[in-house]
Amino acid sequence: MKLVRPLRPRLRADSRSGFTLMEMILVLLIITSLMGMVIFKMSTNVDDANITAAKGSLQALETTLLRYKMANGSLPTEAQGLEALTVPPPNAKMRQAFLKKDGINDPWGHVYQYRNPGRKSGGDFDIFSMGADGQPDTADDIGNW
Repeated sequence: MKLVRPLRPRLRADSRSGFTLMEMILVLLIITSLMGMVIFKMSTNVDDANITAAKGSLQALETTLLRYKMANGSLPTEAQGLEALTVPPPNAKMRQAFLKKDGINDPWGHVYQYRNPGRKSGGDFDIFSMGADGQPDTADDIGNW
């Protein structure tokens, strides 16, 4: 005796599984939009981090210049600039430089600027970063004033 199966419409397996092209495009569009927002937010954070790093470096440079003054009796001249901090001083007690050569570069890759006598800080000297634009005396300059 044969068993008779009830007739059921057979569904094609490939028509019900997977995503349609429209669904894939929609998902990719959403992912791309989210990535764009994340990258935009991160670029703003990088700018803020560079400004904070420059402010911290300026404080460290100011302290290093005062140490230089104590060791040598005077600050470096404007012509010597901050390069004077990267070579060992001529006195016999100090056999090493105050800073490494890369210690005088700001987060944007520009050399920190030095003025002796100071014009903006009201002190003995000005040290400042020219900021992201690399131009002196603009609104984005960060200094010890």
